Amino acid sequence: MRIRDLEQYSRSNNLEIQGVPEPPNENIINVINSGAAFLKCPLSVNYIDAVHRVPTLTNRSNEVHKNIIVRFTSRRKRDELLCAARQYRRDLKHTGPGIAIPGISSLIFINEHLTKENKNLFKKARNAAKEKNYKYVWIIHSINVACQYHQLLNYVLHYIIKLVVHFRD
Repeated sequence: MRIRDLEQYSRSNNLEIQGVPEPPNENIINVINSGAAFLKCPLSVNYIDAVHRVPTLTNRSNEVHKNIIVRFTSRRKRDELLCAARQYRRDLKHTGPGIAIPGISSLIFINEHLTKENKNLFKKARNAAKEKNYKYVWIIHSINVACQYHQLLNYVLHYIIKLVVHFRD
């Protein structure tokens, strides 16, 4: 394995959450638990290994909040929360960016914790997909996926889920 693969693998139990305000004396674990409960994916403290905020290149001003990194003790639980967030967006037929969680933020993004290199690759994939009128671009276990038509989405998701389950077992 190459070093970048190892770096990404070391993040495989992590989620990155963007858009959560930083109140003074915040309890980040309570924020994570409230958000998870809202998404109908309750967490116990036993599932969370570590939680902290990290600066980004764009949040040098006080206008942008630091991202939250959550390291789970179980990749399965991490995937459950990520799927719950995606399902919430689908159930609302939400077409805009992010999701709103009352009491936390009106615009939150919950994603896999990617390395800088993989974030740049994902950005390029989104830009290329936009140019080609692809409707969906997403990440599953650090793999970029794009889909042009809504009708193909279920087929692509079914195939990828089968593939991920096959390699995981």
